[in-house]
Amino acid sequence: MHKPGILLTGKISGDWYIQTLEGIKTRQPSFDYEVLQVDFEPINALLPSKMEAAVLLLEPYFAEMENRKQPYILANITLHEAVHFFSFVPEYFISIEDILQNEIKSMIGTVAILGTIYTMNHSYFSSLLPNTSIINLPEKIQDEVDDLRKEYYLASNKILAESMFNALNHLNIDQYIIACTELAVALQDSKAALNTIHIPNLQCNYLLEISGH
Repeated sequence: MHKPGILLTGKISGDWYIQTLEGIKTRQPSFDYEVLQVDFEPINALLPSKMEAAVLLLEPYFAEMENRKQPYILANITLHEAVHFFSFVPEYFISIEDILQNEIKSMIGTVAILGTIYTMNHSYFSSLLPNTSIINLPEKIQDEVDDLRKEYYLASNKILAESMFNALNHLNIDQYIIACTELAVALQDSKAALNTIHIPNLQCNYLLEISGH
């Protein structure tokens, strides 16, 4: 019998998700999960401008997870948007759209998105949160956030992470939505007390809850 699952993409972010899920297993020994590794580099090369082409490479992995008939998550935030282009509607997928609708009551005041340049400027998140006051960060800060993300796609840089998140803490923003898995790793490295809606953490927690543990 299959278990709840995760579709892994990049290595650094994938390692973070596995570490987080293993932490959940330690606290909840009855919980278990299985992994399906995505061949991510060809997909990543198409992002973000060729999202519909990326779908052709991504959809078979979703089809395999659907056949397992267990809840599952995707270890990549940008690709959640691609699901809208699938030839089928996933039944068992835990989407960030569903998560945010459940978490919207936790959002207070002004909110800013932390992700890729594409994510921070695209309409996807504002369409999911039409009644939330989403603030666009200044272009210079967006560039610095994206530079940090790129750094963490390859390796950790705790000094850069500490500097970036401490700077964000001094902006007039009430909450940040962590919308990038590399930035989730960076935030963990920084130890900054940032007020966040942490999507990667929420994905892991929802996988636990929806699987009945």
